[in-house]
Amino acid sequence: MAQLSVPRERIRASVDPFAAAISYPPVAAGSLSQPASSTALAASSAGSQWRRACDLFMNKAFDASAIRNSYREQCPMNLRHLEAFRAVMLSGSVTQAAQSLNLSQPAVSKMLAELEHQLGFQLFLRSRGSALTVTPEADAFFYEVERSFSGIAALKRVAEDIRNMATGTLRIAALPALAVSFLPRVIAAFRETHPGVTVQLQTRSSSTVRQWMANQQFDIGLATPARELPGISMERFLRCPGACVLPAGHRLAAKDVIRPADLEGEPFISLALEDGVRHRIDRIFEDAGVQREMVIETQYAMTICALVMQGVGCSILNPVTAADYAERGLTVRDFAPEVHFEYMLFTPKLRPMSQVAAAFIAVLVSHRDAMFGSDAG
Repeated sequence: MAQLSVPRERIRASVDPFAAAISYPPVAAGSLSQPASSTALAASSAGSQWRRACDLFMNKAFDASAIRNSYREQCPMNLRHLEAFRAVMLSGSVTQAAQSLNLSQPAVSKMLAELEHQLGFQLFLRSRGSALTVTPEADAFFYEVERSFSGIAALKRVAEDIRNMATGTLRIAALPALAVSFLPRVIAAFRETHPGVTVQLQTRSSSTVRQWMANQQFDIGLATPARELPGISMERFLRCPGACVLPAGHRLAAKDVIRPADLEGEPFISLALEDGVRHRIDRIFEDAGVQREMVIETQYAMTICALVMQGVGCSILNPVTAADYAERGLTVRDFAPEVHFEYMLFTPKLRPMSQVAAAFIAVLVSHRDAMFGSDAG
């Protein structure tokens, strides 16, 4: 088969506009009136392609600003660039900087060059056989870099403190029965191992504590049981039998266990009507057919203890508060049949528990077990 003989220039022109323009220059203006041959048309088309290619090449390829912007987008400045620059500024040489960063000297030099491209100005003047010369721009930039690294160091310290629970704030809300006597001991023990943690303790009624916890205002809440509330995790913290408290030298002090019949006709200081335990105590005496002399009703157990110590009467209340006042001379005895006091531990459900709160709860449970036994929870 015979082979077609096509000039090499014609083949190049079909795929390369630059080659086409060289092989077939633009047609002269006067020749446009003449019938266009296939060769002339090809040359004219190639010339147009040449002009467009030159415009694109000159506008884009040699646009220094576009080149710099493209490079910055492809090689964004990062912390490693700044670390390399800072190491050179502090050590005075690329070699020592590379050693301090455990990198090779070429790697540090490359990062410096990338950083200079990113910044758009020169950081060092380089000359063969002499040390780097720091530019005034580098001095100004180094001042801000040092400020940034100081901030990073501070962040690292804060993160370490948070990780080690050496700092932070713990917000606790509790009813008086636990806040006045029990919690101070727990907080003191907790701060021995976490001295940097600030503890905020608010003492309110159980209903207020539960409402605060539902509003996610506190990390830990201790209060009496209630129906399930939205936004709160609730678990039993302490369930313990009540104790009978008597004035010092009372006729019943010789007994180990006080029973309802023993309190027949005795002046009695009772919990307030809104306290759920009050109704259970009243039912015990009603079932036993015992009449007490109700002299005072009050809301808080610590107020009852103070009144009993003054000889106003006797009472039955939670053993946590009773044990605290026993150290001050209050007589505390077991009471039968048992009437239980129950307290719940509340935590917010809508946000995760902090490490500090978890550590405090561990101390809280440890003190509870030491005081009442592990089965008290």
